[in-house]
Amino acid sequence: MDGPPPFDLKFCTVEFHSTEKVKGASDNKMTNFSGHQLYRFKCSSMSDQWTIVYRFTDFVALDGALRRENEGVALSFPALPAKSAALKKEADVVEERTAALTKYLQQLLCSPRLLKSPALAYFMSPKANVAAYVAPQTTLSAEVISAGLKEEGHAVYTFEVTEAARDSDDAPATWVLHKRFSDFVALSEYLATRRGGGRLPELPSKRSIGRSSGAVVKERQEALQKLAGAVLRLFADLASVREFFGKGSKAGAGVRVADRDPEDAPEAPPAAAATAAPADDKATIRALRQNNAALTAELRAVKEELQGAKDELAEAKLTVPPPAF
Repeated sequence: MDGPPPFDLKFCTVEFHSTEKVKGASDNKMTNFSGHQLYRFKCSSMSDQWTIVYRFTDFVALDGALRRENEGVALSFPALPAKSAALKKEADVVEERTAALTKYLQQLLCSPRLLKSPALAYFMSPKANVAAYVAPQTTLSAEVISAGLKEEGHAVYTFEVTEAARDSDDAPATWVLHKRFSDFVALSEYLATRRGGGRLPELPSKRSIGRSSGAVVKERQEALQKLAGAVLRLFADLASVREFFGKGSKAGAGVRVADRDPEDAPEAPPAAAATAAPADDKATIRALRQNNAALTAELRAVKEELQGAKDELAEAKLTVPPPAF
């Protein structure tokens, strides 16, 4: 990931707060427990205090992400309790996991190397938890419509984002979004710590030595389109994802984890009809599409001209007589 983690863990401490049972079908086929358990922890750093709430499977995903980040490094990881809870009472399992998860987080925060981990930083960030398990009232989709190099030397990818209200015939809202490749790298690494993050498509390598900038940008543009579709299909209920694709989100901002703490979450508001995109946004989208089409045509013409020059050079070499000795 480019740049430092989005949250400084240097002075962060954590302690257990409480557990909460959420009704529903259990993900664990090895038990007969109904629903799943949430584990709530109190965190503090200097004068700031906040709460994080996660399921046990989120800790398993974090552990996998940390091990991938430190592959090949001699690093001792604290142990998580086994996922299998067969033949155990639910209360005993919760008590065992509560103690183990508290110790797990505290030991992670004692490791100088892991204090620099982006995955751990996102996991521990203020309010970095599920969006109160409330289904969003709108659907989001995103399409890459252009890409270009900026004066600073990095490429910025322009998306057209569409938000439509569920069960409504009102016109969807659309807006233009500008993001850098490193923003999506940060988003992908953050979601890798979440349950289901392993199903996201991989991004191409950040290394581009020996390749033209145009080829790199094109490859990344196609990969970002696939990733954006998968993210909005799998994680549209996370407030951090909605903020990432939200109106006004800027390039180079990475991922601002802004999911509401379920403990303080109000009831879900009624579905509101999405408003149509302002005229200036629509005009910008049209202009970007036209500009992208013009650049594509220009690139095609340059390639044809280059191929013609190569053909002429090949013919010239065939017609030149050999030197006389």
